[in-house]
Amino acid sequence: MKTKAQAQQIFTWIVAIVLMSLLVLFGYRSITNLRVRGEQVKFLEFKNDLTSTIESTTDYGSERRVSLSAPGAYNEVCFVDFEGGIDLSLMNNYPIIRDSVASQLGKPAIENVFLVKDIAEQSFKIENMRVEAPKFLCVEVKAGKINFRVAGLGKYAEVRSVD
Repeated sequence: MKTKAQAQQIFTWIVAIVLMSLLVLFGYRSITNLRVRGEQVKFLEFKNDLTSTIESTTDYGSERRVSLSAPGAYNEVCFVDFEGGIDLSLMNNYPIIRDSVASQLGKPAIENVFLVKDIAEQSFKIENMRVEAPKFLCVEVKAGKINFRVAGLGKYAEVRSVD
């Protein structure tokens, strides 16, 4: 009789260990998914804030300094202007951006804003945006923020460095 009770106790412990393992795994996956979704939300908020900032600054002659929180662990935000041609050699330190821009030359731009960690990882398009000469500008993320200027050109808004 003692061995049957011991077998039941061992079985109970095995079931308890399996259940605890499943609970820990489920909790880990849930926390990981929350973190990923949080990063996606931060990216979308940044994209919307940047887009609305640029699109709302088209009044000719207006200019303002902008400071936006950058999502995730990005190092830079790069802006590209396709109007009037662009020198691809400016992007030699950014091969993914250079290749993307080269593939879009002569076509309507698909992406003109790039978020860079070690390489460009996210990109999107902002309508009616121009970039000061030489038509390629990367803004460094400092303390989780990017700082730049936006000048209204009438139909367009031009992104400029802070100087």
